[in-house]
Amino acid sequence: MSGTSLDGVDLALVTFSAPAGNSGERWRWWLEAAQTVPLPPDWRQFFGGVVGEQTTVAQTLVQKDVKFGKYLGDLVRSFLVEVGGALPALVASHGHTLFHQPHPHLATGSAAQGFTFQLGHGGALAAAAGLPVVCDFRATDVALGGQAAPLVPLGDRLLFPEFAVCLNLGGIANLSVERAAGGRLAYDVCACNQLFNALAAEAGLPYDDDGRLARAGQPVPALRAALDAPAFFTELRPKSLGREWVEAHSLAVLAEFGAWPLADRLRTVIAHVAGQLAHAIRTALGAAAPAAGRQVLATGGGAFNGYLIEQLRAELAGAAEVIVPAPEIIDFKEAIIFALLGVLRWRGEVNTLASATGARRDSSGGAIYAP
Repeated sequence: MSGTSLDGVDLALVTFSAPAGNSGERWRWWLEAAQTVPLPPDWRQFFGGVVGEQTTVAQTLVQKDVKFGKYLGDLVRSFLVEVGGALPALVASHGHTLFHQPHPHLATGSAAQGFTFQLGHGGALAAAAGLPVVCDFRATDVALGGQAAPLVPLGDRLLFPEFAVCLNLGGIANLSVERAAGGRLAYDVCACNQLFNALAAEAGLPYDDDGRLARAGQPVPALRAALDAPAFFTELRPKSLGREWVEAHSLAVLAEFGAWPLADRLRTVIAHVAGQLAHAIRTALGAAAPAAGRQVLATGGGAFNGYLIEQLRAELAGAAEVIVPAPEIIDFKEAIIFALLGVLRWRGEVNTLASATGARRDSSGGAIYAP
């Protein structure tokens, strides 16, 4: 899978052992191998620019869809040759989200149909990899009236049940929690690494390593207020964010404060993200099942930002314990879970929870392509 941070393609080779029958017991899993392949400059440029263009020629988009699918398939084939051993039963591919507007009518007042689009055609991927492919995980949920995000909550339930809250600090931060009333609650919280990386790029850096630049800055109250202002933060759940929203709101606000020192803006963004996350986690814990405990599993690239984790722990002092796991789990938890979602789709089982997305019902989302 490739995320909104534009940092690379994550590949994870995962073995799963399903519990017997419908016991509801924990799935067993093994991360056999994993790696991140940096996105080539041409793909980074395309992904970074396509959302802001006024128009995109349909033919170009379709060609890119097929070309990126073949690129992913070639990566999978090379990865499996390098790893060796038996071939997996299938490839689960999230693709790269270009457009995510599950409910455009809420913003425009129109009757427009919601949509989501992830680049990386499954047929081209299957042909290049020589393996069956499960892809297009989100479209069914949107068609059922859902946000189609987050999709990882079922994986959180089956693979990481010991944590009260599972927090993903990716380009966009989201969380999931098992509710006392039943069902898995999950939603996007705020932009995260997209903001940090956009600011770090001003210093010629891919990211703010361990939050060192942010730690040296001073807070900018007016910037914090502007970042916290959008109505999204007070909307009812479930809810989700796309790159379009982040560019129109959070990144636009940062541009307005471009004259302030970089370190000050980074520190303020850290405070904004930590504050929004802490509020969301406290709310989630209030709805959590009593047996869930108070541990929060933090994964995704933002979990490597020591200053962000430090500030989040300070915001949550006495309310929750933030656990940062081994680096391979930080980096590849979402890839592991999407591998599981692919297995569930292959088995014809539910892999998308309506309690998390707001859809009319649970579903088994994903298109299947034979090689």
